[in-house]
Amino acid sequence: MYVGIYQHNTNGDIKPEAISAFLELLVDRYRMAKDIGSREDGSQLEMELGRFALAGEHDTDRRVRAASIVLHTIAEWRKQTGEDPLPCMLMEDIDDAASV
Repeated sequence: MYVGIYQHNTNGDIKPEAISAFLELLVDRYRMAKDIGSREDGSQLEMELGRFALAGEHDTDRRVRAASIVLHTIAEWRKQTGEDPLPCMLMEDIDDAASV
């Protein structure tokens, strides 16, 4: 699924032998973002997430907006209750759903 999204959004073509490396990169990036989100220093959280989400972006306002979107998405996923929450396939696929 992730490779398909990547290919669709970039009009790229990933050779079958490169798929596992792409998925490893995706999992690595997910864990890096999760690590940033779990840090104690909340004052730097937005800037770090923004820098991570928009690597190479120098506009502070754009980085803060990107971080805000990430944080808002996390908050919305955490609000889910009940027996049938929407799944986050990346977390489920890497067996990380229990630690959200």
